[in-house]
Amino acid sequence: MARKLAIRPELLAAAAAGVVLLDQWTKYLVVSRLPVGARHELIRDILFLVHVVNKGAAWGMMHGRMNVLALISIAVFVLLVVYFRRFTERVGERELALALLLGGIGGNLIDRLNLIPRPSGMVGVVDFISVQYVPRQWEYPSFNVADSAICVGVATYCLSCWLRRLPEPAAAKPVAKRDWGQVLRDWLRP
Repeated sequence: MARKLAIRPELLAAAAAGVVLLDQWTKYLVVSRLPVGARHELIRDILFLVHVVNKGAAWGMMHGRMNVLALISIAVFVLLVVYFRRFTERVGERELALALLLGGIGGNLIDRLNLIPRPSGMVGVVDFISVQYVPRQWEYPSFNVADSAICVGVATYCLSCWLRRLPEPAAAKPVAKRDWGQVLRDWLRP
């Protein structure tokens, strides 16, 4: 019998879908209203609305390798779905964390696969939030709603695993130690 989830599956799917929809809607607003490279100050010297097209991963890693990043995203997405129950262990915050992670991966994957073409014709992940400290010339890489969901999901999952340690399953019968030397000798014997 399959283990049930702590949170109803349709609510987890709605959370993931909500992240994707919010991510794509905010990207649509940015793409339709700001030219690529635009920068508007929201909070003086700290928070900016920008329009950046990222053709790599975080901090410019793997720039120009959109196909590889898309394949990695698909693989991680599938693994998270297939092993969802094993990763979450019926702990509600872990389930929600993975739902956020799935939504974030899905939102950026739509951009990487160019499933919603842009008027500019540029292919890549649209980033539009920029946190900086102008007086010290410090700038954090631009990001979007999907990136935020991924970070919050990973942080929540890690904190949950650290703070809520589950009891170890009952130990099975002790397994006799193998004499690996004897195993090797038996294997090599003609």
